[in-house]
Amino acid sequence: MKTTLPILFLLVASLLVSCAGTAARQSALLPAIASSWSAVRVQVTRELAAAPDPAGTAAVFDADAALAKGDPVAIAAVPWSLLEGLALADVQRREAAAEIGPGVAKILRGRLADLAESRSLYLRRTQ
Repeated sequence: MKTTLPILFLLVASLLVSCAGTAARQSALLPAIASSWSAVRVQVTRELAAAPDPAGTAAVFDADAALAKGDPVAIAAVPWSLLEGLALADVQRREAAAEIGPGVAKILRGRLADLAESRSLYLRRTQ
């Protein structure tokens, strides 16, 4: 009995740490996705203003709703490739028109990469 009690405490502690780690990852990654999305969303809406696309507009609403809800299934269902394509098209269009330089374009592409990485990591750890 004396040896099983410490083992039981260790098992309970391990379980609590495991649950806390999952919650911490979710609570840290979801704000990172939301922050990246808010920056990328500006690019997407700018591109949709230049070249309207009903599917793109619907995807923006889907992304906003999924992130507000914080549901991994809803986040996974968003057509992110469409949104990322629109954001990239905005960067390319603005760079070609000399509205932004190569350095700014690189930063904006980096935001896209940050969003994709955060989202991928979040979905791997929540599903």
